[in-house]
Amino acid sequence: MVNLNNENYWTTIYEGSRLLNGKPARDNRLEPILINVPFLSNYFKVLVQNPQGKPSWWLAGSLLLFVGTIEYFTSFRYQSATIPLRQWQIVHFPLDEAQNWHLQFESAFWHQEITIEIQQYVETT
Repeated sequence: MVNLNNENYWTTIYEGSRLLNGKPARDNRLEPILINVPFLSNYFKVLVQNPQGKPSWWLAGSLLLFVGTIEYFTSFRYQSATIPLRQWQIVHFPLDEAQNWHLQFESAFWHQEITIEIQQYVETT
């Protein structure tokens, strides 16, 4: 049985930030973040923050799972999860380890700056 409460089993697979030049709008938004990760488990934890975000903002964006590779652009969107702002969100993507896959985070269009951390559950024996 998976014990997602054990912090020792979570490994950071991506940390980064994005800053937008100009005013955010639907046609001027932060670039998506592509994360090519090895198949270690189906569980991810995501934290997105906006240092300049308004207290009323609750949505950070979406974490998308694509089957296929980043390099050859043969991927297709398989599943997605809504990610709140300023709180950890656990996401479960039912994956087949035989597939090539990657993650992509797309922020809501009104964010001018974000920081993001993505962890993957890796149970060690």
